[in-house]
Amino acid sequence: MKKYFLLLGLSFILAGCATQQGASLSPTDRAELEKPLYCEGESECKSMWERAMFFVSSNAGYKMQIANDILIETYNPTQYDTKLAMRVTKEPLGNGNYHIVTTAWCNNVFGCTPDAYVMILKAKRYMKQGAET
Repeated sequence: MKKYFLLLGLSFILAGCATQQGASLSPTDRAELEKPLYCEGESECKSMWERAMFFVSSNAGYKMQIANDILIETYNPTQYDTKLAMRVTKEPLGNGNYHIVTTAWCNNVFGCTPDAYVMILKAKRYMKQGAET
C-alpha cells in the first residue's frame, strides 16, 4: 500500500513539472500562429526565405543540416534535450507564390526551451517583417 501512495505522489509531482507548450500565447497570438504564411512573387519570397535562414541559424538550438531553396532544417534533437530543432519548408503554389511552413520541436516530454510555439510565431513575424519593408 505504501508503494501505491509513493507512486501516486511521484506521478503528481512529475505531472506538476510538465509544461504545456504554447500556454503563454494570447488568443490573438494563437490565431496568428495558426494563420498560414504565404509569399507572393520572387522579391518577397526571396526576402522571406533569406530571413527564415537567418532566423533558424540564429535561434535554433542546433546547427543547420540542410539549407536550400525549398528546405531549411537543423539536426534533430538529442534524447531528452529541451533545445529546439527547426524546419522551414517552401511549398510552391504556382505563379511564383509559396506557402511557408515553420515547425519547431525538441525531444523532451516536459517541454522545449524556448517554447516551440512561441518560437514558430517569432519566426513567422520575422519573415513577414522582411516582406513589409
